[in-house]
Amino acid sequence: MKKILITLLLIFSLPISAMEMKEAEVEDIPYVSGFEDLPLMDGLVEHDEPLVFDSVHGSIVQTTLETETLTFNEIIKYYDEVLLSLGWVKKGKGVYEREEENLTIEVVEKGPPLLIKFELN
Repeated sequence: MKKILITLLLIFSLPISAMEMKEAEVEDIPYVSGFEDLPLMDGLVEHDEPLVFDSVHGSIVQTTLETETLTFNEIIKYYDEVLLSLGWVKKGKGVYEREEENLTIEVVEKGPPLLIKFELN
């Protein structure tokens, strides 16, 4: 009887632990400052504070990230995959669209460090 109770306890506690673990993993994902749902790729660091401009016609968010270790093509490959899962449609290299929003990712300075500008409008 004791083994049955322990087994049932383990069975019913696993889904809760798995859900808590998934929530913890999501909370641990760093995001690019100023962008609500743009994950920060490993190897990129924020170069400066984001510029945020709000108007009646919409918002513009712009920030620059830097890297010593990544290439622009590696960055684009990563964001091609990530942004697709977030509902973005690729329109060109480093150009994405979702509903009324446009996101561009482009090289600002070839470096080192490589400086990459992210702009949402």
